[in-house]
Amino acid sequence: MKWLIALAALACSVACRASDPTITVCPADLRGVFSPADTTILVGQHFSATLTVLYCGGAAVRRDTVAWKSEDTSVVTVDSQTGFVTGVGTGHTELLALTQDGTFAGSQITVH
Repeated sequence: MKWLIALAALACSVACRASDPTITVCPADLRGVFSPADTTILVGQHFSATLTVLYCGGAAVRRDTVAWKSEDTSVVTVDSQTGFVTGVGTGHTELLALTQDGTFAGSQITVH
């Protein structure tokens, strides 16, 4: 656990100025970066979605378990374990990704 705290501390930045010393402390929250970002595909087209979880300083955190979900499966289906996405009908929906630790990201998918 101590190494995790030390790693998080390294990811945080410390800025000091002679007249106004400040310390910037990163929040404990991680953030998810979804790829691809909002995108448009055709019916029958498919792609593999990815979720990269980042510390506040930008360092990537490995996450093996991501649960994938389509808000509207009449527009897009997604394999809940692999993130393999297929456009199945015209419309708009949100593709969601959630890690075990609660890091969450979403992307708008339009299908023509």
